[in-house]
Amino acid sequence: MSTPNEPSSSSSLTLSHMDLPGEPGRGPRAIHVFHNILSAQECQEIIGSHTDLIPANVTTETIRDRQMFENEELGARIWGRIQPFFLPLEQEKPQKRDGEGAQEDTFDSIEGIIEDKDKDIWKVSGLNERWRLSRYGLGGKFSPHMDGRRLASINSQAFYTINIYLNTVPDGCGGATRFFSSSKEIVTKVRPTLGTAIIFRDDIWHDGEVLSCPSDDSSSYQPVKYLLRTDIMFDRADPIPLSSFQSSGDGSGIENFEEWCKGKCWGSDREMMGRKALAVAEGLEDAGVDGMEVVRWYKKAWRLWPALEFEGSGGGAA
Repeated sequence: MSTPNEPSSSSSLTLSHMDLPGEPGRGPRAIHVFHNILSAQECQEIIGSHTDLIPANVTTETIRDRQMFENEELGARIWGRIQPFFLPLEQEKPQKRDGEGAQEDTFDSIEGIIEDKDKDIWKVSGLNERWRLSRYGLGGKFSPHMDGRRLASINSQAFYTINIYLNTVPDGCGGATRFFSSSKEIVTKVRPTLGTAIIFRDDIWHDGEVLSCPSDDSSSYQPVKYLLRTDIMFDRADPIPLSSFQSSGDGSGIENFEEWCKGKCWGSDREMMGRKALAVAEGLEDAGVDGMEVVRWYKKAWRLWPALEFEGSGGGAA
């Protein structure tokens, strides 16, 4: 079996979308597909410069080798290419005129501002510089999962995953990224193609289809898939001044929090105050602050809005 022709390095970056069926309690969802995000040479350089891949989190349903690394330059390079496609909701898309004067969109866009379940607004800020390079050999696969919330700090978190395919998997060899409905039915899939990237929200079920070889293939070809993954990060539009809410057991932190809430339009909304207090508790816990102070903040959140004590915190496989 021969490997399909690879896209040339001169190919232009384009964006397309694959709409997903609506799900109860969620807004519209789509898989965003960038074509030619990396050239063949760039893909090969990434593969060639990371040769220490080892089996990671192997189970009967997840089989692959992986290497984690940090590369700020790679993140800046890729972000520079896709950033123009992330447009704030209040900004109009750039437009051009054709020869007859009619207007056309220069390109499609991806949601660059997100409102979370707590009604907080987040604005896209760039790529996580920590990367995961995975290699799937014959029989390799990844079990169905949601990536879930990836909180970098109280004011920075990921809402999107970006998967970049560094090589092409031929037709008939599996290896596709498959997307599922909430009832676990496959609704669409993307076949790995060199230089293609897919971007999708953190609450979408997906898996890595098993990599196989057609039974009628008598050649010595052994399929392999290289997948590069990281997160697209967002910053809180109205940052929570976490350091102002820390105290030495004298209660000053909570007093500062209450004063801060009074200056907000939602300052009298106990649910909103509770959710902000919960965010502070989680932020302090992530920062390794004294456990008793963290407990005080959790209790503060639960007193403001008792239902928070019984809500799950989310999270998923990555």
